[in-house]
Amino acid sequence: MASVYAAHDLVTDRRVAIKVLSEECCTRPPQVTRFLREARLHGRIHHPNVVEVLDFGSTKAGVIYLVMELLEGEDLGRTLARRSTLPWPRARELMLEICAGLGAAHRAGVIHRDLKPSNCFRVLVGGRESIRLVDFGIAVAIDEIGVDRLTLNEQIVGTPEYMSPEQARGERVDRRSDIYAAGLLLGQLLTGSLPFRAGTSSAMLAAQIYEVPPRLGSLLPPAVQVPAAVEPIYQRALAKQPDDRFAEVEELAAALRAIEPGGPLLLSGSYPRVRATPRLACETATVPAQPPRQRPPVRSPWIWAAAVAFALMIGAIGALALASSFSPDRLHTN
Repeated sequence: MASVYAAHDLVTDRRVAIKVLSEECCTRPPQVTRFLREARLHGRIHHPNVVEVLDFGSTKAGVIYLVMELLEGEDLGRTLARRSTLPWPRARELMLEICAGLGAAHRAGVIHRDLKPSNCFRVLVGGRESIRLVDFGIAVAIDEIGVDRLTLNEQIVGTPEYMSPEQARGERVDRRSDIYAAGLLLGQLLTGSLPFRAGTSSAMLAAQIYEVPPRLGSLLPPAVQVPAAVEPIYQRALAKQPDDRFAEVEELAAALRAIEPGGPLLLSGSYPRVRATPRLACETATVPAQPPRQRPPVRSPWIWAAAVAFALMIGAIGALALASSFSPDRLHTN
C-alpha cells in the first residue's frame, strides 16, 4: 500500500520517516480511508514504546503521506533471523516493553491487530534496549469495531501466523486479540518457532481456529533455559476463547514481572502435544476425535488348539450318533 522514505524536516531540523501511499492506492477510496484512519488512530497514542506520529495530510499533487519519527535500529524479525532465540531475561524485558506499548494503544482506544516481530522495532535509548511498536495500518478503533469487519475486498486482512482465532474467523475483535498475538510473540522469542505450521494461509487460519497449541516446553531447543512459570502464562495468552485469556495486557505484563529467578525450569521436549487445561486454554471448536480402532484380541496358541480339539470331539460324537441312526434295525421295514 505504501513506501517509507527517510527525509529531513527543514522546519524542525530533524530526520524523519515519511510513509507515502502508493499512486495506485491513491485512486482507491477504501485504501485512502484506511491510510488516513491509520494516521488518525496512530496519532491518538503518545507513549515511548510507540513510534511517534508527527504529521499527516496530502500535497497539492495528491500525494497522501504520514510523517513519523525516524527509528535507528532493527525490527525483532531480523533479530530472530540472526539469533533464533533470546535468553529469558532479555525476552522478558522486551515483552514488558511491547506490553507497555500495547497498553498505551488500548487506553487510547486502538487495537493494533497486526502485532508481530517485524512490527516491533528495537532501538537504543541512553544505551538501553527499547521497543517501538510500528505499522498501525490495519488498526481499528474500539468504538468502530462494529463498522470495520476486518475485511478488504471481502478478504481477511492481517498476518495469519499471528491472528487470534476470532480474527481468523473474521469476527469482532477486542484487546484480547492483541494479547493472543503477544502470547505467540513471547513463545517465538523464547523458542525461535511458532506453535503452528501450515503450508498455506488458509491452513494457518484453520490452525489458529481449531488446533490446540503445544506446550511451550515441547518447542524449546536443547539447552535453552526458561522458567517453568512461563508455561501457564503462555497457555493462557493463547486460549482459544477470549474470555479465558488475560483481560488486559497489563495483567500479562504483571504475570511476566512476577516470575522470580531461581525457580524450576522447563525441560526441552518435556511436554507432549496435548490439550491444555480448561482453566488456562479453554475448550476449542475442534471436531471430536474419532475413538481408537479396537484391535481384535490376541489369543494364545493353546486356546486355539483346545478349540480345535473340542470341535473335533463334537464332530466325532455327531458322526457316531448319525451312524447309529442308520443301523440295520432302523432300516428294516415291513
